[in-house]
Amino acid sequence: MASTAWQIFLDPGGLPFDFEDKQGIAGVTSLTYVKPELTITITRTSGATFDIDSPGVNPFLNGSLSPFNGNNGVYLDDHFQIELSRPVAAFFMDAGDFGGDFDSLVFEGFVGPGLTGESAGWQGSLPGGGTNFGYATMQLTRDPDLPGFRSFRFRGGTPVAPNSVYYDNIRFRLSSVPEPGAALLVALGCTCIGAIRFRRRKMDLDRELS
Repeated sequence: MASTAWQIFLDPGGLPFDFEDKQGIAGVTSLTYVKPELTITITRTSGATFDIDSPGVNPFLNGSLSPFNGNNGVYLDDHFQIELSRPVAAFFMDAGDFGGDFDSLVFEGFVGPGLTGESAGWQGSLPGGGTNFGYATMQLTRDPDLPGFRSFRFRGGTPVAPNSVYYDNIRFRLSSVPEPGAALLVALGCTCIGAIRFRRRKMDLDRELS
C-alpha cells in the first residue's frame, strides 16, 4: 500500500524511543521505557488501556502506539500522556492514519510533571480522502534558556473518534536548564557557602584585631 507524507517538519533528531521491541503488547494501562539519559512513562488520561500494534506501513512498521484495540472498540474522548524523568527542550513524534477521514492533531507540553505548570501547544491535521496512509510529525520546542518540558499530552482523531490515530518514532532533545527546584537548591547552596566564607573571614579579622 502506498504511503504519503502529508506534512513534513524539520526534525533535528535527538534521543529516540520507538515501539519496535514492544510489538504485540496489548491491554496495558502504563508503559515505561528506561534509558540511561531519560525514563518515560506512557498512560492515557482516562486510565484506559492501549496496545502496541502496527498499521503495517512505513514509517510505522513493527510496533506503534495504538488506541484502537482495547476498551471494547469504543473510541474514548481522552489523551495519551507522557511523563519524563527530566526536562527536555524538544519533543518530536509521528502521528499517522489511513485517509478515510479528516484527523485533527493536538499536542501540548508542560513544564511541570502531571500536566502542570506553564504549557505550550501544537496543532495540525491529517487530510482525509482516499485510502493511503499519511502521517505528520508533531513537534514542540522550548527556548534553550527556559526550563524544559516534563510532561506531555496528545491525541489525534475526529469529533466522533477523538483519539484514533497511530503514534510512533518519539524523539527528545534534553534540556540543559535545571528544573526550578534544582535551581533553587543550587542557589541556596551558593548562599550558604557565601555565608560560611564571610563568617570565616570575619573570624580571621577578629583574631588579627585582638
